[in-house]
Amino acid sequence: MKRNAKLVLVLASLFCLVLSTGVLASDFFGTDYDFNGKTVTFYHWSMDELAGRFREGEVGQGRVEEAEKLFNVKIQFETVGWNAVTESYMARLLAGDSKLDVWGVSQGIGLFDLVKEGALLPMTNIVPKEYYDTISNELRTELEMMAYRGEIYGIGPSTHSALYSPSIVLSIYNKDMFEREGLDDPYELYLAGEWTWDTVTELAKKLTKDTDNDGVIDQFGMTGIWPHAAPSLMISNGGNVMRMADNGDMVYAMDERPALEALQQIHEWDLVHGVMGGSEQDFIAGKVGMQLLQSVHMLIPLSQQMEDRYGLVPNPRGPRMDEHTYPKFAMATLVLPANSEEPEALVALSNFLYRESDTDEDEYVDSMVRDRNSARVLLEANSSWAGETFLVRSNEMRGLVEPAMASSKNGEKTPAVAAGEIRPAVQNLLDAMFNN
Repeated sequence: MKRNAKLVLVLASLFCLVLSTGVLASDFFGTDYDFNGKTVTFYHWSMDELAGRFREGEVGQGRVEEAEKLFNVKIQFETVGWNAVTESYMARLLAGDSKLDVWGVSQGIGLFDLVKEGALLPMTNIVPKEYYDTISNELRTELEMMAYRGEIYGIGPSTHSALYSPSIVLSIYNKDMFEREGLDDPYELYLAGEWTWDTVTELAKKLTKDTDNDGVIDQFGMTGIWPHAAPSLMISNGGNVMRMADNGDMVYAMDERPALEALQQIHEWDLVHGVMGGSEQDFIAGKVGMQLLQSVHMLIPLSQQMEDRYGLVPNPRGPRMDEHTYPKFAMATLVLPANSEEPEALVALSNFLYRESDTDEDEYVDSMVRDRNSARVLLEANSSWAGETFLVRSNEMRGLVEPAMASSKNGEKTPAVAAGEIRPAVQNLLDAMFNN
């Protein structure tokens, strides 16, 4: 399937605007706002993501102090547990304590749970359309992908970089192990157009073995694929958990052939071929040959801890695709509560503090990969992203979808039965959320 024919999940029509060479997003709103000494509180589940860039020696050092003077404001940063984001934010809203809050969310943490409850403020009457000319295509796509019923809620650059994303999903392999076993290098297979599910199966079979002849497998072809990663394999075969129909409705799609084939492939890798085993730490220790469908942020500990050489490749293609796909596991943004007291000033302050330019391409690459070929793959993945993701990852949605994926993987149910059983409940959620 060609890229221009893919069914990409979008909630609103993409503007397809060319990145402006004029005013930068961080300068668009200016600093002519006065909070009269009040305190603005930024909330997130990770203090490192929220405030790490403002520490000594980091790119945003001194920016908080500068913002406090320019905006006449006090800025503080607070964290809540990632699994308590919705409840914590809602509690502040209901208590009336969130009037000067800025909340961090992602499509999997808080966003759709909060927006469904009317807890967030739309940006339609706050952010002018011209603003979107000043941001990257990647950020603009993220904001539109996280829209709800045509309303954009994200307020601009966030704790994650959309341009150089830590959430792009790729595959990793142990180069030393492949050389030692006399196997073709996956990067060369990728260049030759042969990096497919079938190829991965054959390589994983050859890598899985009992290396010390004690009767126990101690080297595996690949680590396990958990339910939250399964949608990425579906995407690599032209499927997904949900898709947009021709009439614009969001419909359940996990029981369609492309997605079912991905679920069946995971089951076969695990229980039929027995090539999945070990953990991320086992991969780092050189006991596993491949880690498929991994968000690239996990490359950071690899670059720091792994002694063996590792390489980066796109996710293998399923039988229905003739191009590789580069889904994002998470899309993050900052949002404002529905009771925001000074929304335009809060948007301006957020854009001043968090900037796309904060992530440097060289630093991004150097923190994750060790060789030029892997760097090419990493940058190509970011520039080629076209909105592919498992979009609605609300708690309610995950509570339905992930157990079904797990039961298919474990062989408790066939993919068709596991996916078919949850169709009514998932479609009801989508109908209610997207007003189908």
